Amino acid sequence: MKFERPSAFLAFSLALCAFLLLGSSPVYSQEDNWCDRAGGGPAGSSFAVDFSAAHGGVRFFGVQSKYSIADQALALALNDPSALTTGELAALQSYSVSLGGVCIAPAGAASLSPAQVISFGDLALVRPGTGSVTIPSNVSTVVIDLRDLPAVDGLRAALDASVAQVLKKPVPRPIRMVREHVGMTDEVWAEVNAYSNRIIELSQSDIPGSAQGGQTITLALLTGLRTAPEAAQFAGTLRLARAAWLVGQDISSSLAESRWRGVGSSAQTGSGLVYRFEDLFDPGPPHPSRWPDVIPADVRADNPSLDDLSRILRGLGSPSQVSGAATRPQLQPMAPYRDIQPATNRLGDARAQLVIYHGALRLFFPYFPVVGDSIDPRLLETLASLPSGPTVDAVTSWKALKRLGEAVADGHVFVRNFNLASPLFPGGLGLNLEQVGSEPVVRYSPTPALLKGDTITAIGGMSAADWFADEYLRAPAATDGFKFHVAYQRGGIWQMSAPLDFGLRAPDGSTRTVTVPFQPYPLTTNIDYNLRPEGFLTDLGAPGIYFINLSFAVIGSDQARFDAAVDAAINGHASGMILDMRGSKALGDQRLLNNRLICTHFSSMTFNVPVLSGPDSKSVRSSHYEVDPLNPYCGPMVLLVSAQTLSNAEDFSAQLVGAHRVTVVGRQSAGTNGNITGIQLPGALANSFTGMEVRNVNGSVFHGVGIVPDVNVSYTAQDIADGRDRDLEAAIQVLQ
Repeated sequence: MKFERPSAFLAFSLALCAFLLLGSSPVYSQEDNWCDRAGGGPAGSSFAVDFSAAHGGVRFFGVQSKYSIADQALALALNDPSALTTGELAALQSYSVSLGGVCIAPAGAASLSPAQVISFGDLALVRPGTGSVTIPSNVSTVVIDLRDLPAVDGLRAALDASVAQVLKKPVPRPIRMVREHVGMTDEVWAEVNAYSNRIIELSQSDIPGSAQGGQTITLALLTGLRTAPEAAQFAGTLRLARAAWLVGQDISSSLAESRWRGVGSSAQTGSGLVYRFEDLFDPGPPHPSRWPDVIPADVRADNPSLDDLSRILRGLGSPSQVSGAATRPQLQPMAPYRDIQPATNRLGDARAQLVIYHGALRLFFPYFPVVGDSIDPRLLETLASLPSGPTVDAVTSWKALKRLGEAVADGHVFVRNFNLASPLFPGGLGLNLEQVGSEPVVRYSPTPALLKGDTITAIGGMSAADWFADEYLRAPAATDGFKFHVAYQRGGIWQMSAPLDFGLRAPDGSTRTVTVPFQPYPLTTNIDYNLRPEGFLTDLGAPGIYFINLSFAVIGSDQARFDAAVDAAINGHASGMILDMRGSKALGDQRLLNNRLICTHFSSMTFNVPVLSGPDSKSVRSSHYEVDPLNPYCGPMVLLVSAQTLSNAEDFSAQLVGAHRVTVVGRQSAGTNGNITGIQLPGALANSFTGMEVRNVNGSVFHGVGIVPDVNVSYTAQDIADGRDRDLEAAIQVLQ
């Protein structure tokens, strides 16, 4: 669109204020007031949710040398009781002041206006925006007005369109160095696992140029006090390439290496955060070089008029080479394992724990398409559940984190306490319970006060139904069966700090109430249904059937023992085999197990790991492996599973199911597979989740489905009291 010099366009003053001639720009230090030059974009909507996203960007992609530096700044910012209500702006200011490479900036427009072109003799002033840009044919000087453009999607395209008819040829954009995450690097469980991060190089498309004709047009870029990060990078690119003059204010490379995130609505803060997430390198020649900290304006000016611009820019030659120091911090790979944060219990610590965990889930949790996305309202709920401070006890924080984790329906959510000097719970009762109908029945008890087959009717003065209903609110699990076990194993039975009362009903119907004394750690548990060792089932009337118990308590991590058991079945001409995978499994490499059990070439499950190359680029790295058999047992097999078959036990089981190698007997498994990853949090707590999407061998959804039995088996309380193994009985029947 063409305008004939409207007098009020963008409030141009008629005089040049604070005008400095070419070459007189002052020299600035590496980050001299660059926050004062940061322009913003659209406001956010929910302060806590927006702050979570912004902090996730700062933490995982920013320039801090450790994640804990950013986390502690967040905890400090949220420590004021009013930080989530009337003190949102003060919280943002505190956060930005505490961190290098992070700025608070006012929100800008939510969208671009239509592009505008003003003609003034042989000068054209272009305001980038939506729609096409047409430069008049008589123009010899073009000024691109970059002042106060909003940091919105589409700004890059608008900027490119503004110069496409001016530049004779494309101008290479800078090389970007960003932190890439292959999954979320584990901070809790293992220093080296499936997830990692590194600094990578990303190329960018050129700024387009296709000017026709022989006339060379002088190009200038007009900058103001505040500039959107994309516009700053655009200006810096053209000036370093000596393709344009810079008029107005200097360009900070820190700003050009940043992105905007609105935090809170306009009514809440009217602001947001701008944070550095990349290092920019001029592509050369002769070789790539890091951008200087400051790209000074060639002409320092404040609100020049069109007449002033025409006079100053007429007859200029080519811009000179820009050089300068590059001393701002560079991005580094992060090594966050066991960077345990101080064991303080401030209100800000408890709030930050929830915000940080929420932000990590939003970036890296792979199963939202399966489990649904309810973590935003759950974040607000859990933040509101915290007391007003000034301190929050660790157990309250622990419960709030569990409640937030419950929203993702993931059996790999474990809240850990790294404050060894003050454990959350000094003891626990290592019961193993079976869900019989809707009631909990004791399968194993370390105390004689509770007997096998006892139905628990009350816990701590509450009915068992009410107690479990309350624990289910904080019991992350992908299947209902496993949720039952999470409720007591990660809830108020395996964690004790005082004696606990139980109401019990024996299989004969008699009732009693017992008080179980406090049980100090170490916690003794038995989640394995059967401790029978490997061998033929002669004592059960099935001498031709070979039994292998893969539980941690039997085979353990002894690969040689497993191989010997398979050899014994082969050499003994077993007519069938039963694999007991109802509990935990120690042998980790499924290939070394299943190549002895699957008789043809077979494929693993598919493992999809999220890859984040900077905060704005997300992809998936998909992998699987294929295996050939190695002297396998090829007779018929039954696989026993239960609700406590979890993770690597399910991976092992799913390969057998995918190869159509087994009949499955028991109950639906936990439906949770894939490498776990954990995050360290303020207050010396940590939390975790499944860091990759795992799909069945045939590509179907596994999470929340798990291993589904071909033959479902249920128990009575009397069965458990009698020590009857109905799963094993059913398996023998299948094979016979």
